[in-house]
Amino acid sequence: MCVGDNVEIRPARKARMGSGGALRSAIRRERGQTRRVPRAPSRPSDLGASGLEIQQVARFAVQRLTELVERLAGVGEELLFRGFIPRGIAGFGAPLEAGLCVSVLVFALSHAYQGPIGVLATGVMGALLTAAYLLTGSLVFVIVIHVATDVIGLVLRPLTGMGLRRLLSVAP
Repeated sequence: MCVGDNVEIRPARKARMGSGGALRSAIRRERGQTRRVPRAPSRPSDLGASGLEIQQVARFAVQRLTELVERLAGVGEELLFRGFIPRGIAGFGAPLEAGLCVSVLVFALSHAYQGPIGVLATGVMGALLTAAYLLTGSLVFVIVIHVATDVIGLVLRPLTGMGLRRLLSVAP
């Protein structure tokens, strides 16, 4: 095809507005070209990796994702429970201490999926984080403590297989 040739350009069946896809498809049809889409691998062995390697990569990805979620959860929870809720309640005329007590209660109850022991433990941790916030006046400090606690409890402890009972049974 040369510059001066008359070429009939037909729009592609599934053309997107402004993407140029219709023009490219028409030119390919005129030239007799087709796009070959490679077949996606259906089994791990098609990737050239063993099942063990795939499991290791998947485990690594899940660990990294868990760490990210835990970091973000600590930040979000502290902004909400030590920042927004107490100040919002105080904005209605209640003392800041009342807002902090309500936020500790809501923080504990928001972890009800962990069962009664989890709610109690989370309530104690919420009270300690609130005390740390009152003593330091720094929300960043409390966020760092929360994130560290989450990483230790939800990432490092499961990786090492050390449960609370095992830690408590070790005598110094």
